[in-house]
Amino acid sequence: MNIDLLHDTKPSRGDVARNRLIEAGLQCFADRGLEGVTIREIARISGQNSAAITYYFGGKEGLYRTVLEAVMHFFRKNVLLVEQAMGNASSLCVMSPGLAVIILKRIQRNFAIAILTDAKAAQFAMLMVREQTQPTAAFEALYRDTVEPMHRMLSQILARITGDEPDSPKAVLRAHALIGQLQSFVMARETLLRRMGWSEYDTDRASLVADMLAENLDTFVAGLKTQPLRNKSI
Repeated sequence: MNIDLLHDTKPSRGDVARNRLIEAGLQCFADRGLEGVTIREIARISGQNSAAITYYFGGKEGLYRTVLEAVMHFFRKNVLLVEQAMGNASSLCVMSPGLAVIILKRIQRNFAIAILTDAKAAQFAMLMVREQTQPTAAFEALYRDTVEPMHRMLSQILARITGDEPDSPKAVLRAHALIGQLQSFVMARETLLRRMGWSEYDTDRASLVADMLAENLDTFVAGLKTQPLRNKSI
């Protein structure tokens, strides 16, 4: 999967230094978060001088916000691709439960293959997880512009399968559980490599993960018919 998630594939000469700083920032922030990284380290990895970070971004926090914008662009782009694939069925009031399952499986597969086989996508996903567990001042924009719309879309699609109200606690919790499955492959990717006896992920191995996620979704849908949530008051 050879895609450039950060910037144009043919940047002008004047953008080269800026792009290298963004690349280095993504690597460092995904590994250790905003507070665990120094300007000097980012400059060293990028091959630029420390002053360039201030010049282009106003400082480390400005670079971090720029990297998060790339994260948001990646997730919004993938959601948009799914919405486009839905076509006329994007009207949730007429979407059949069967089509909703197909759409969810497509979402799961797209994200699973991306985060397991593309290094930048994996770093984007890790940075998203870091913002969830250690939110910075930038989280509000991340939540408002990307996380909440994505979460709400999943709640709405799941509601077409379960019959829940889209904004009900049940629908929200189920969407969160669905997202959590994908996040586990970000946070514990090395564990899975060792348990499976793999040295790295490739498209075929990522497809196995996507197939398992689809199987879990089928099990969940089948279980709805026989085992409703215990807590009826939710």
